[in-house]
Amino acid sequence: YDSASKINPVEVVSVLTAFWQGSKENPEAETMSSYSEFTRIFTETKTMFKNSKGKQLKLHEKKSMGANVINTYSKGVEMIGKVLNSCLALAEISNKNQYDLFKISKLTIYQKIERFNKVTNDKYSRLTSLINRQIRNSDAHLSITYKPDLNKFAYKSTVKGKVETQFIGMDEVIVKLLPSVGWIIQAFIYSNILLHFFHADKQMYLQLATEIEKA
Repeated sequence: YDSASKINPVEVVSVLTAFWQGSKENPEAETMSSYSEFTRIFTETKTMFKNSKGKQLKLHEKKSMGANVINTYSKGVEMIGKVLNSCLALAEISNKNQYDLFKISKLTIYQKIERFNKVTNDKYSRLTSLINRQIRNSDAHLSITYKPDLNKFAYKSTVKGKVETQFIGMDEVIVKLLPSVGWIIQAFIYSNILLHFFHADKQMYLQLATEIEKA
């Protein structure tokens, strides 16, 4: 935000506003509805875990839980793809490059990440590296299933021209993958709010920034 604002502050406001409300030319491109839907799914999944704690689940219940977990992660990656639209546009502004938000939105998540890391000189690659596109793609192609007996997910992956079955544990998905998409999305939303207070209410901005630092 800071580096882009030094180049074109009006354009930065336009890009961030488009995330929430869409643009004048394309209001339907707003992302607030997508964010609201993701938070609903994410919250329902957390509630599902809470309600199942200590219970002896039946086989179909375990499989249903596994499917919900992967669906939530997949939706989270899709949401990050929408977040990257704004982040990539701001990165282009920072480098005084021309950009088109609509064309950016049509890129694959992989293309967005590659371009974003290139324009920012890998400054934020630690964030984008948290995204496991293989898991998301496997879900999109219906090639990932939960194996209750192993407590692992099995998914198809192409290795050296051959399709192989890979495994990832439920614990890793719950402890690492699910929280990681939540962190990235939450960081973007919170930083938008902080940016607003930075300009509208400095006292509130300092208070919130201090609380975040302590967390």
